[in-house]
Amino acid sequence: MRSHTALVSVWCVLGSMLVFGQAGGEIPATTEMTAPGIPGVVAAGTKVKVLHTWEPGLGGEGPVAMPDGSVVFTQQNQRKIVRLDKDGKASVYLDTQPYQILALAYDLKGRLIGTQRGDPSGVAVLSPTRAIVADKFEGQRFGRPNDLVVDAKGGIYFTDNTGPRAGEPPPPPSAKPGVYYIAPDGQVRLASDAIAQPNGIQLSPDGKVLYVGMGSAQFVKAFDVQPDGRAINPRDFAQLSVPGTPGGADGMAMDAAGRLYVTANGGVKVFSAQGGQPLGVIPTAVKPSNVTFAGVDRRTLFIVSARGAAYTVAMQVEGVKGRAK
Repeated sequence: MRSHTALVSVWCVLGSMLVFGQAGGEIPATTEMTAPGIPGVVAAGTKVKVLHTWEPGLGGEGPVAMPDGSVVFTQQNQRKIVRLDKDGKASVYLDTQPYQILALAYDLKGRLIGTQRGDPSGVAVLSPTRAIVADKFEGQRFGRPNDLVVDAKGGIYFTDNTGPRAGEPPPPPSAKPGVYYIAPDGQVRLASDAIAQPNGIQLSPDGKVLYVGMGSAQFVKAFDVQPDGRAINPRDFAQLSVPGTPGGADGMAMDAAGRLYVTANGGVKVFSAQGGQPLGVIPTAVKPSNVTFAGVDRRTLFIVSARGAAYTVAMQVEGVKGRAK
């Protein structure tokens, strides 16, 4: 346990180094970083390449791999979904006006779906045709849908971190913050309300464990998935920061061996499948917001930052087969 805590402490120092340069200024998003060796995950000295940059105010979230090896991600403040090919050439894939789209995934029908903010807020099909999958729970509208993941049955888990924000007017009446599950038959259930403002979400390769993060929390939580979609037995799984400090957890990815990748303060933090032991950090010049496995062989880690940059890393492991994220 002492070595576990020591490594987390090192992560905190690394996080501060990545955000601020030696002269106290922020490191440019265009700075190429170098990954340390993580056995079976990434070779030492692998470049964290800058694939594409844009104005930070446009946003950057929800990357998901396409079958041809390209990636789409959202620039939510611009109300657009951007496609990047393997060479970093950008094009507008979808205009989502007037809605903000935060996270993306493909469902079992091959449709592109996303978490949508606006009127209505909820989970929507974005392509090939637009449709609302769910926008209410027990008659209450969703407020701030954030991240989502699709299970092997075609059900959809998503987070809604509705709640008061400092400096913002009180939100209108809405469903409580929590993790929700849209069953394959369309029924919406509250999977768990154990986390006050849930953010990133991910499933283990076998679909039996659900992982949920919260930016202000020290740990990513793990839950046991029930046959009806409920998530029970919440427990601390992956420690992102030392006690009393926020970990900055945002979007997450999963590899085929069940290792969890969490975008957080300091870069993309990698944890073992068993026990959530810290394995290492893949650094980025600016704080990342979400991550996915991409490329035709699913061996490229694609990292996006809301601060205006997308990075790629050649990996030794592949993403979960049969799942877009």
